[in-house]
Amino acid sequence: KQLYPINSNIEFPLNKGEICYYKVTKALYAKTRCENEKYYPNAEKTEKTELLEKNAGENTKPQASFVFLEQKTGAVRAIVGGRGKKAGNYGLNRAMDLERQPGTIFDVLSVYTPALDTSGMTLGTVQDDTKYQYPDTTTTVSDMDNEEYQGLLTLRDSLVLSKAVPAVKTLDKISIQVGYSYLQRFGLTTLVEKRRGTVPGGTVNQTENNNDLQLKMGLGQLTDGVTNLEMTSAYAAFANKGAYQTPKFYTKVLDRNGNVLLERKSDKMQIMKKSTAWLLTDAMSSTPLQLEKNLMNRSEGIAVSGKSGRTENNTDVWYMGYTPYYTFGIWAGEDENTSLNSTVYVTTMWKDIMERVHKYKNVKKDRYFVFFCLCILSFSSLVNSCN
Repeated sequence: KQLYPINSNIEFPLNKGEICYYKVTKALYAKTRCENEKYYPNAEKTEKTELLEKNAGENTKPQASFVFLEQKTGAVRAIVGGRGKKAGNYGLNRAMDLERQPGTIFDVLSVYTPALDTSGMTLGTVQDDTKYQYPDTTTTVSDMDNEEYQGLLTLRDSLVLSKAVPAVKTLDKISIQVGYSYLQRFGLTTLVEKRRGTVPGGTVNQTENNNDLQLKMGLGQLTDGVTNLEMTSAYAAFANKGAYQTPKFYTKVLDRNGNVLLERKSDKMQIMKKSTAWLLTDAMSSTPLQLEKNLMNRSEGIAVSGKSGRTENNTDVWYMGYTPYYTFGIWAGEDENTSLNSTVYVTTMWKDIMERVHKYKNVKKDRYFVFFCLCILSFSSLVNSCN
């Protein structure tokens, strides 16, 4: 969805380097508006615009981008590259092109997936949330709002509460390289493994500050950032039982005679164990925003998992969530990195759109999982004598 002016010449990137060039005619404009209404009835009314502006900082008009995926096929069902009428750079699509800091939505990918999938940890593994410095430095690891330390926390609680110290300690234990390798599996292409730059004196050299192979990677503090499209595709792997698929914008391109010019085939790849995807899905079904805001009405039977995220000073606000049918990622922020006053409206928009496109259906839990309580001190099954 994008309100390109009629008679605009648009260059739109597809997959694997292909580029589609087209002209926005009156017929195409009308057809696009009609198709949008299937997924976004009355989407262009001012209600959501007012919601954005009300919660932004003074004198700012925040932007937003949406990516709506069908995880089973990898098909991009809808994409929004910005709000308002296009002006100036018609080619900028904030969902595909804009790299932003992911903040607290990133630890699921960089820390907890590899920890459960390959490092022998479980959601019941305990980390001590107490004052902690990055190894060999004097820099203290802190939460976004410098919240109080909470002592012993399971990985489940650390994920749900987006606690920084447990995330950094866990990444340090499993190794930065393992965490980075999983990010590559998730299809994130904007990460910086090695970059040479000019340091004072004119010497070209690599420094510790111009690559993402650092512990702060676990907190979503990256060199360049990520795109909404790639983050939504990464979260779709959890919804797809651990299988990742490159997002698809088309299935076939035919000429006027029916000959196939381009065809996208499935590139489905299992990047984590099904059990890992299920466990993290279960953990993300109890995040605070979902419990407090009740994003999707559980009484109607829909199962929802997801995670909110933001960066320092609320310059980037995210929500990545999914159901058994669709994965939906939303980003909001100002192009000039202006702070926003509130973050809750992002989940409000997420809920509003998801409720329009879903058929409600319960999801049964897999039978091969056994639930039991653990003692946080002894890490053993609870017994009557446990205090």
